[in-house]
Amino acid sequence: MNDSILYWALLPEILAGAGGIFIVLLTPFLRGSRDRGSRLIPGLTLLILLGAMVALFTVARDLPQSPMKELSFSGDTFSLSFRFLLLLICAVISLAARPFLEREEIFRGEFYALLLFIYLGMALLSGSQDLLSTFVGLEVLSIGCYILLGLKRSDLRANEAAWKYFLLGSISSAFFLYGIAMVFGATGSTRYADLFALMGSHSDKQATLLLNCGLALIFVGLAFKLALVPFHSWAADVYEGAPSLIVAFFSTAPKVAAMAALMRFFNFHFPRMHYSAGHFAGWIAVASMTLGNLAAISQQNVKRMLAYSSIAHAGYMILAIFIDNETADTTLFIYLLAYSMMNLGAFLILSLLSGKGDLCVSLHDLSGLAERRPGLAALLSLFLLSLTGIPLTGGFTAKFYLFGSALKNGLVGLVIIAVLNSAVSAYYYLRPVVHMYMKPLPESPSPAEVPPVPIGFALAIGTAALAILWLGILPSFWLEFAEKVNLALK
Repeated sequence: MNDSILYWALLPEILAGAGGIFIVLLTPFLRGSRDRGSRLIPGLTLLILLGAMVALFTVARDLPQSPMKELSFSGDTFSLSFRFLLLLICAVISLAARPFLEREEIFRGEFYALLLFIYLGMALLSGSQDLLSTFVGLEVLSIGCYILLGLKRSDLRANEAAWKYFLLGSISSAFFLYGIAMVFGATGSTRYADLFALMGSHSDKQATLLLNCGLALIFVGLAFKLALVPFHSWAADVYEGAPSLIVAFFSTAPKVAAMAALMRFFNFHFPRMHYSAGHFAGWIAVASMTLGNLAAISQQNVKRMLAYSSIAHAGYMILAIFIDNETADTTLFIYLLAYSMMNLGAFLILSLLSGKGDLCVSLHDLSGLAERRPGLAALLSLFLLSLTGIPLTGGFTAKFYLFGSALKNGLVGLVIIAVLNSAVSAYYYLRPVVHMYMKPLPESPSPAEVPPVPIGFALAIGTAALAILWLGILPSFWLEFAEKVNLALK
């Protein structure tokens, strides 16, 4: 019975995995006909992702919830909600991938297969109920990202970015694995349910110390994926060196998966830990949002600016990890939805404007964009204003509910620091807007010619913009949807 329930819960992942294997097997037969392959494989990938979404909603309707805690993977509402968001991100990326990959002369079917395989790892992270399966999901995600970052083999910057992420990612995986070993040594189990039952029951100080050290190392392993301070050193260089489209995916989906894993595991644990654990998480959040915003102020390269911005946003997200009230999970989901769409939209427009090789990504390159391409300038402004948290955008809704949830939990000091950091971020988010609308077209060197927007890019950017406006102007639908997330962790 449990096996059949598990297979049914994993139906979207089974479809995605089978689709990825099929694309890998199909790709060699299409190498002699590049035009046919460039049309068939992206369309097939999008069809697989849409099929996985349909399967996900079918599972959500029919899957019984009660036996889920007995399995190593849960198909509960929490998992379903985050897997929906991950599939949405993958679908948006697949829409825009073909014209970008052809422009950079790196079109390969392997890209789309990797997208599906990485989704498997992320989905496993969001639904895992055992530390070992969490580690497997983390490694599937990491290995796919290593390959994806190095896809443009002829670009030395992309190779450097891939190597930096690979070396530091390997170290973080080792931390995570050592943490699992310590937790198992202290409790004799790696299952979440067993760990939660054993929390606080140890009278042996040595076992308690071993358990807390193991939990700290597990946190470090996931904090690396989120680029939290002090595990952030890779972010700016990797974002700058990797192709913009890959950064659009890289800056969103893995963070959603890592935050889902942190929430599922640590949301239970932090209230039961020693009071110093809350201070530890609080200092990590404060350091991340403050250092990220301050470092972003001085950046002239827009990709590096958004890299430090993502560090700051990860600091905001961490507030939800130790908020012990009924709205924490809902507000985190809303924040991740808004953050993903904002970052996707901004990086997709940058990848369109940057030209071949991602050479035009400085503030100077954006000067006069409103005169050259008013539509793109307006959309990029929308995403930047949303990242700032301006009202009537998804970013404002996300911050309003997250900070409000923190206030209800008495975290007044952290909320004040977060609001002040949001005010600081307005400076560097508005700088590109000033360049686009208030700076003249540069005379030398001449600005790069902005090509017509391919239909795939238009659909992807339009989807992100619609989500931001929908969440900002009419948030009730998403709030009702996200409230179901709470049911899974109660």
